[in-house]
Amino acid sequence: MFRLIRTGIHSEFLYFYEWRDVKEAMANGDQNLFDKISDEFIDAGEVQPGTMMGFPCLRVRNTYIACKDKFNGTLVVKLTENRVENLVRLGQAKAFAPAGRVFKSWASMETFDEGLWRTVIHEARKLAEES
Repeated sequence: MFRLIRTGIHSEFLYFYEWRDVKEAMANGDQNLFDKISDEFIDAGEVQPGTMMGFPCLRVRNTYIACKDKFNGTLVVKLTENRVENLVRLGQAKAFAPAGRVFKSWASMETFDEGLWRTVIHEARKLAEES
C-alpha cells in the first residue's frame, strides 16, 4: 500500500511516504487501526499504553512490544527474529529499519490487516510475559 522513498542526507535516511498512499490509508480509516486494537488490549488489562521515541506504544511491564508509526499509521511490533524473517518472506512485513539500521526483532507490518495485527500483538505480549 505504501511505497517507501529513501533519501540520503548526511549518511542518514529520512523516510517519505507518497502523499497519495497516505491519503488513501486515511480515507479507509486505516490510520486508526492501531488505536482501535490497542484500546481493546488495554481495556482487557493485557498491556499498558506508553510512548517510545515519540510513537504511541504498548508495553507489558517495562517491555515495549508494539508501536504505531506516527508517519503512516502502520504497526511496528517486537517478535522473535525467526517470526520477523517469516513475515518478511511472506510479504506481510518489512524489517524495521529507522535511519537505515535494522532492528532484527522488530517488524513493520506492510498491510492494514486487522486480524494479522491482533495476532502479532498477542504473540508479542506473550513473548514479553515469558521473558
